[in-house]
Amino acid sequence: MLYWRRLTRIIAAMVMLGAGAQALAEDRVLAGAIRWDNWRADSGMCDALDDSALQDRIPYYARRDAMGRLICEGDAPQTVAQDIAYARAAGIDYFIFGYYLETGSWRRDAKAAYALNSAYRAYLALPDRQGVKYALQFNWSFPPADIDEVSDEIVAAARHPDAVRGPTGALPVFMFTPDIERWAKGLGGVDGAAASLADIRRRVREATGAELYVVSMLFGIHKSAPIALDIGFDAISTYANGTGAGGRAVPYGTCAAGARGFWAAGRKLEAGFLPTVTMGWDYRPELRLKKTTVQRDPNPSWCEPAEDAQWSQKIRDAVAEAAANARNERFRSIVFYAWNEFNEGGWISPTKGEGDRRIRVLARALQPK
Repeated sequence: MLYWRRLTRIIAAMVMLGAGAQALAEDRVLAGAIRWDNWRADSGMCDALDDSALQDRIPYYARRDAMGRLICEGDAPQTVAQDIAYARAAGIDYFIFGYYLETGSWRRDAKAAYALNSAYRAYLALPDRQGVKYALQFNWSFPPADIDEVSDEIVAAARHPDAVRGPTGALPVFMFTPDIERWAKGLGGVDGAAASLADIRRRVREATGAELYVVSMLFGIHKSAPIALDIGFDAISTYANGTGAGGRAVPYGTCAAGARGFWAAGRKLEAGFLPTVTMGWDYRPELRLKKTTVQRDPNPSWCEPAEDAQWSQKIRDAVAEAAANARNERFRSIVFYAWNEFNEGGWISPTKGEGDRRIRVLARALQPK
């Protein structure tokens, strides 16, 4: 009996890893969580949280070094393994790893990109990911010269048994396109971007047999979505639903209503749509850093903290939205902003001040009725 069990596992692994294998997923709404992994001992990102008033944001794995400085090693193997355990308990099906191309194109810092990908490498190196799968999100735009690298990274994912798949075997790939016109410009405009995306699809198909399901993570859906569809994206989503400028507190209910407005626009598209559940939005701590990773409005508005019931309702509504959209047959999923955007105000991961509160909220809300 033991021999047959081992043989069954070996055969299953061969099917998953073989070229052109299509690992079928359950035909249900999956839950993906965005990761932004600059939480490293040498990144300085935790400096923004070193305030007693921000205990709710300080990640559970933070510690103080010999000089008393707050240190966050979110890319340590033991931390990534614990993240996986928490994610599984919450009902998260897959992480969306923000991936940074390490080519150095456009004078970007290849070493910085390598460092930003360290948690992703730690995830892949774990002997057991406990069923928490993954997808890639290319967080930087790229020139045509990087298409080889982009395709190679996707091919590697297509061959990995823990890459998340849709019910027909489609492999979701996310592109962070906050300014879709600028993103396309780097590839020669809309026509050039369309040709590049088609080329990436062809390369991955020829190498692995996998069909891609490419998701544009955009802002300004009314203006940007038509451009994304002209380029050839399969689906639309967004990284987060912000509040704009103004320097005022916005009730979480109002923030949630704004997200539902984005969903309503997505519902009308001739494409798939992944509703985003924004757990919070308040990047004021980020403004404390001398050097931030993106340009920030110095006078932002922010979402007030949510009650558990508000999160639960929004999560259930997002699942229902994704399930009801007939254009989502290739990949049904909601997207959480985020697993670990502590400085920006959106997180699921346990923290020093909240403990595992959000894990418990998700577990209840995502449990099938």
